[in-house]
Amino acid sequence: MKFDYYDSAVFKEILSESYKLDLYKYNNEISYFESKYKFKKTKFNLPFQFYQPKDYFEEKGIKNFITLLKERDFAYFHSIGKIDSLEGTKVAKNPILSLTKDTHPENNYSRRTKEYIKNYSKYMKENDINISITKNTQDLKRFYKHLAKSYTRKHRMIFQPYEIYKNLFNDQGFLIIATTSEKLLGGGFFIKDSKTLHYNWGSYENLNKFSTATSILDFSIKYAWENNYDYFDFGSTPLNDSNLLFSKTKFGADPLDVYLYSNFEKRNIDLNDHYKTLRFIFSLNPISINRIISKIVVPYLV
Repeated sequence: MKFDYYDSAVFKEILSESYKLDLYKYNNEISYFESKYKFKKTKFNLPFQFYQPKDYFEEKGIKNFITLLKERDFAYFHSIGKIDSLEGTKVAKNPILSLTKDTHPENNYSRRTKEYIKNYSKYMKENDINISITKNTQDLKRFYKHLAKSYTRKHRMIFQPYEIYKNLFNDQGFLIIATTSEKLLGGGFFIKDSKTLHYNWGSYENLNKFSTATSILDFSIKYAWENNYDYFDFGSTPLNDSNLLFSKTKFGADPLDVYLYSNFEKRNIDLNDHYKTLRFIFSLNPISINRIISKIVVPYLV
């Protein structure tokens, strides 16, 4: 398993533009990023939680990455699954659901999840809730407004700038949203890869008897299965966030370990625990101000 789109020139150009990064070739075989901000000295394969499985590194040649760690100061990279020839530190989980054409994906769900899905489907019909796929820019703007509010008031976390969503949306990104006639209940942002459907970001409003997140993920997994994807990638999950991990593994995903390989003491920032005072202040800001803050600050955090 490897993620072809994450290794594509188009994707790397989007990352470079959105996060203000320079891309370099190494030994004409692999590439790495550096920030355009010169005080940032790190070199890395991919930013944030865009991870490659270990098969990618083995195919590219582990020796190239070992040499990179030896020859470049402040270099690091992550892999989904442990690369046996390197000493790494476990820093996150990344659940992956394997899909096979002869097995309906609901067969992978926990018994209780199947029951909830059945009840939610009934609730959707009774309350005129619709789940749909969209590539409409207006829907993207509505989703981002929903996400910005949720991250500000509920999660108290800085969020990705609109540019990364827009640029990915104009290529392989798309939304799956839940709506009523009056409002957007939430949505998930997904990226199409050759054999994998990536679930990258979500923002949801749950009702008393209805989980928007569960229903959208159920819809998206079945979409991936119906469109012959081999894997559904649930994305990165902090090691200490058992609730978030359960929300993904209840669909039958394998909670694979994410490892960090670094030639310096790299701090693994967990926004569930770190910067609590700053996050509290952030949560009090007008959402419009936080959108500006995210656009300025996130490239510095890469």
